[in-house]
Amino acid sequence: GVLGIREGSTDDFDGSYNFVGRYTLNLGKQNRLGMIATTKIADGNSNVVGGVDGFFRLDKANSIGLMGLASKDTEDNGVGLGGYVQYRYDTNAMNAWWTQSYLGERFNPELGFISRTNVIASSPGATANYRGKLLPFKKIIRAFRPQITGNWFHEASTGNLSEREISISPFAIEAQNGATLSFTGLFVRQNINAPFSILNEEIAIGEYDYTRYNIGLSTDPSSKVSTVLNYEFGDFYNGNLESFNASLSLIPIPHIFLRGSFNRNRFETFGTNESSGTVNLYTLESRIFINPRFSLNGLYQKNDQNNSDFYNLRLAWEYSPLSYLYLVFNSNRNIMETDTFLERQAIVKVSFLKQF
Repeated sequence: GVLGIREGSTDDFDGSYNFVGRYTLNLGKQNRLGMIATTKIADGNSNVVGGVDGFFRLDKANSIGLMGLASKDTEDNGVGLGGYVQYRYDTNAMNAWWTQSYLGERFNPELGFISRTNVIASSPGATANYRGKLLPFKKIIRAFRPQITGNWFHEASTGNLSEREISISPFAIEAQNGATLSFTGLFVRQNINAPFSILNEEIAIGEYDYTRYNIGLSTDPSSKVSTVLNYEFGDFYNGNLESFNASLSLIPIPHIFLRGSFNRNRFETFGTNESSGTVNLYTLESRIFINPRFSLNGLYQKNDQNNSDFYNLRLAWEYSPLSYLYLVFNSNRNIMETDTFLERQAIVKVSFLKQF
């Protein structure tokens, strides 16, 4: 696969040339090797990333996935390195994994996404799936699925621990109709070496050790009416945070899907100013199909913290097998104390596939 994009310039930003190349080779029936290369040229600098990846199934239960990458900027003489190795064990009774990642201090993929830089990440986890004879109320309960996961993040340059989080779900059940009920405890330690903001509140430099709890409930997702409820509470950095999420989904006919969601975050004695407040987020979604090849999708969000309104509309038409016409409209408005920010976009995309 090959992709090339020319991005135009504005008064504030220069234009750029972007390129992605990808090659994949299947080895036997269950193994794969791949190569990827990206280039971004902007502001007189060229950022190049190249790498290899692979997936190897050792047997029915055991598999290994890996990727190794290197980045180079013309304005920087050094080479940045990154990559990961993941081992998985998957059976009907258990899923277990260990992912080991490394992103060097110089690693910079300008056409990719990484959640953080200069990190060594260790991420083990396991989920049981018990459906045995000892399970009570078998006519109602399908499976008991306790889970434990962990994430350790160390600075690659110093080896110091920057963050640790352990999630334990001792109680998680799935009903015969797909409904779920769970309880989770989250144990977090973070060493913050630079201030940052959450919920418009500044988190100061320091060490934070806190515990949070989560209760989740969902009904049958395949029914005409379904709901998801989630309540999370506990300490959060130097304060306290309660989060409540609720969504209601409607499928009156197979051609129409509607969902409304509500998210509330209430914080107390939070941040450097030990502030208290409430932030609400409202979301409406829709997917409407005139027929299997013609659909209209919509998304609307309102955030009362910054008085922002956002909506997205996308019309998709498959006019020929695997060939599409897309019409997309975006609108984003923020009402600030002294001004109103409004951004709107209209996008037309046409794809055509010809098989020989």
